[in-house]
Amino acid sequence: MTSASLVGQYSKQFEAQVFSSRYTNYFAVASLTVLIADYLQTVDLEIALIWPTRLNLVKLVYYINRYLPFVFLPVIIFYNVAPPLSPKACKILFSVPCRIACCLLVSEVILYIRVYALSGKTRPMVIFLALHGSAIIVACLILFAWYQALGRFAPSPYPEIAGCFGVSSANGKFVLACFSLLLYNGIVTTGLCIWFGLKMYWISRDSALVKIFYRDGTFYFVMLVVLSLTNGLVALLAPAKYRFMMAIPQEVMHNVISSRMILHIREHARVDMGFTSLTIDLQFEDESGSGQEVNVGSSFKSVTDDVELDSVTRTADVTPGVSVMSKYSSSGDSGIHCV
Repeated sequence: MTSASLVGQYSKQFEAQVFSSRYTNYFAVASLTVLIADYLQTVDLEIALIWPTRLNLVKLVYYINRYLPFVFLPVIIFYNVAPPLSPKACKILFSVPCRIACCLLVSEVILYIRVYALSGKTRPMVIFLALHGSAIIVACLILFAWYQALGRFAPSPYPEIAGCFGVSSANGKFVLACFSLLLYNGIVTTGLCIWFGLKMYWISRDSALVKIFYRDGTFYFVMLVVLSLTNGLVALLAPAKYRFMMAIPQEVMHNVISSRMILHIREHARVDMGFTSLTIDLQFEDESGSGQEVNVGSSFKSVTDDVELDSVTRTADVTPGVSVMSKYSSSGDSGIHCV
């Protein structure tokens, strides 16, 4: 197909795509700026609270959620300003922006862990979250895979303006369906967060950590629902060329909020009750001049355990020595150590 015939057949579509790419790039660059600014603002907390700890589910999901957008966003920006490329190369490059759904879904996993913690890890809630979350994730992945597979590209009629030219215009409904599922999922998780958070708050309202857990959690969940609703309304009501310009800001804010959710809980847990363990070493001297070593171990659960899926351990060592001596220090992995 010649450039002239392309201009005649797809002139309006090409114009809409140029405008869409331009505004999408504006939002993408702004979102990347927000992402970098948030990272610089919170990297000290990450170094202190995340890096020294042992690897677990929350830490693994946190790292994926935190750094995946730094891989995808530059590629999305490049795709919208790419030099003239072949249709095959354009489709390969197009597959990377489609992976933006992966970033959203990873953020959703963090929110599910939050609800799981608030629920007290009851078996019915575990089953519900596993089935509900799996259904949402699988459905969105299928919709985005379908959207990517049906995408078609042709040589750009004006390569100096746009290097890649997509000629499939009716496939946006798959992306819209995925965003609708994410909006529904956000409403469900927000409702569960508020319900379980209220129950926990009324039981332990004097705990500063519980207040932070409930306040931040509820605020973040409501904010995510508002973002999803805004994106859905724009995708549904705006002209085609502006339909998906809010997708990237939504993904970045999901990433920022989910990461901050974990950092704030760990920060306040370290101050309120210790992070993963509490160790106490006491030294006594008996009257006979001899001594024995006694190890007493016990474990108890806290709000932090529910979030981090860890346990808090208390150990006391009684050995020969001089009266009673204690020294307090703090570390990112074990919270408070008494040596």
